Amino acid sequence: MLSRLFLASEIASVLVKLPKLANFLPENTKVLFVENAAVPYGNPNELSWVKNDREAFLKMGFEVEILDILSFKSEQEIETKLSSFEIIHFCGGNTLYLNYLIHKTRLYSILKEKVTNGKIIYTGTSAGSMVASPDLYEIKNSLLEEIDSKYIEGIERKDYIGLNLVPFLIIPHTNNPDFIPDNIQTIQNLPKYKHPLITLADGQAVWCEGGKFGIVEA
Repeated sequence: MLSRLFLASEIASVLVKLPKLANFLPENTKVLFVENAAVPYGNPNELSWVKNDREAFLKMGFEVEILDILSFKSEQEIETKLSSFEIIHFCGGNTLYLNYLIHKTRLYSILKEKVTNGKIIYTGTSAGSMVASPDLYEIKNSLLEEIDSKYIEGIERKDYIGLNLVPFLIIPHTNNPDFIPDNIQTIQNLPKYKHPLITLADGQAVWCEGGKFGIVEA
């Protein structure tokens, strides 16, 4: 397995660690920046966590292109776009909505192939990290309460299947008081979850390379 993933609770505070881990120079690295998970909460351009992610990449010298995955019209378009970038980054927001869009836009299989074969590095903040897991079905109740149902109308059992790029589920923001109630509810909904959990504080990330995993601290 050649996959490389950098899964953060919030990437802005730990991004500085990525170039050494992945052995590249930011100024020579292009990033596809996906904001779709944040849409249920407002205009991504006005949401602090999206701006923090974007500014962190830009400050370090990465070339950043914002991508609306709903703009894809064909699998060939997805293939061509992903082939032109070294990193794809998924911002935080609603996990189920993001996962639903990944299935709906047919990004799912192409993204899995690109990441698994080492053709693109996957980075994520919060929801963007959580969708890399095998399955999201057991946490659906807590996540469904967060947003208007119009954002996931028509969701089916298959739409809860994660990208399965890692064999665990990340629970982010464990040191952030604003997220403690949601995290407690999420964990309480997981008595039958079949995969390990990794809890991450803001300021931490999981670096995954070739099937091996380690916690990175800011």
